[in-house]
Formats: sequence, C-alpha cells, structure tokens
Amino acid sequence: MTNEEFMAITGATPREWLRMYRGGQAKEAAESDCLYCSAMSLLPPIKVFLDDNRNPSQIYAEAGSEWITVKTVPEAIMLLIEDNVSHLSLDNDLGEGQQEGYTLVNWMIRTDIWPTTAVYVHSHNIVRAKQMSEDITRHFRPEK
Repeated sequence: MTNEEFMAITGATPREWLRMYRGGQAKEAAESDCLYCSAMSLLPPIKVFLDDNRNPSQIYAEAGSEWITVKTVPEAIMLLIEDNVSHLSLDNDLGEGQQEGYTLVNWMIRTDIWPTTAVYVHSHNIVRAKQMSEDITRHFRPEK
C-alpha cells in the first residue's frame, strides 16, 4: 500500500491515523488492525534515546545517526504515539524538575504502547534501572 492509497482509504496520513488509532478514535473500524500494520509499514523505523546529558555514541559503541535523542518524557511519548519506534533506550534521571524515565515505563505499561523491537535501560541510577528493567521484562513483548 502506498501513502496515497492509505490516505484514500482513511482520509489521513499514516502518522495522523496512528495518532487517532492510539488515542482510541479509530478502533471501532473492523479493519483497524490491518490499517495499523499498513500505517506502520509506511513509516520508517526509528530508534529513540532518552537522556538529558549523554548521546547514544557514549553508551553504544556502534551507535550512529539512526538514533533520535530526546531529553524529556513528553518528547519520547510523542514519538511513541506518532512514529514507528523500533528501539528505545532509557535514562532515568532527566534533570531537575523533569519526569523520570521510570515514568515512561509506567506510561508504556498503562497504554500498552511500546517500541516494536527492543527497550534498553542505560541509567546510572542502579535502583531505578533495576525497577525499569524488571517492569520492561514483565510487560514488553517485541513484535515478531
């Protein structure tokens, strides 16, 4: 399916339709699951790195420009809702007055919106990193 064919069927771009689908506004259509797969296939997968100080190459030896760095939980949530996030790497302590990375893990559990392939924890906060990793292991199921 092309972007044009998708828009003719749904009246929205794949990204707009995903936003509606994940917001519960498009779930009543019988073909929603099929459209979801089509929308995801039309968006290139991205890797998201949540950290306020470091960049991916400081954590992953082979990290390149394929990672998109965000500094706040709301930025990460926006990408999870509106894009095809394949990988997510999480720090916990994101600076004074900011939500913790653990908040994002709880949000993903609550909404059941996850990256498609993998979730990593790179936080130096040992206690939170353990909690995040345990919750991710318990709830995350990568797509096959």
